[in-house]
Amino acid sequence: MEKEQLLFRDALTGIYTQDYFFETGGYLVALATRSKSPLSICVIDIDHLSRINERFGNEIGDKVLRTVAKTIETKCRKSDLLGYLDSGTIGLILYDITGINTGVVLNSLRKKIENELEALNVPKLKGTVSIGACIMQGEIDKEKLELAYNRAYMAVKKAKEAGRNRVEVF
Repeated sequence: MEKEQLLFRDALTGIYTQDYFFETGGYLVALATRSKSPLSICVIDIDHLSRINERFGNEIGDKVLRTVAKTIETKCRKSDLLGYLDSGTIGLILYDITGINTGVVLNSLRKKIENELEALNVPKLKGTVSIGACIMQGEIDKEKLELAYNRAYMAVKKAKEAGRNRVEVF
């Protein structure tokens, strides 16, 4: 990886950093506004990551995190934006996707992640993610991006409260 790329990539996951995610997300919002395209702001949170670290060790926890990041990265389009936010939380901006399609894509992604974590073959590890999303359409600005992120974050909390391993769209 080039030196400049390392500045924008998280060392553990290999995906974009939080700063890069939000800065570039602002550009996607501007593009979506100009082209009148919808955006879906998503928060993906690894269920019970701290328990996984406690029970199986940080090496397995890191492997889970890298697997989740890599799975999302391989399933996303080039027009989507992916970033590691913190503590097992990954941000995803899906560009030019409608509400119903957002739910379909995210549920497919959730199942793919579950399968990839199962394929790690760690006995008694049940790895899943909870996903929250907020769909933005129409006139979008940076302030609305922050509001949408907060709504997506609340949606992921709702998914966790409802039993985890699910998708909630705001």
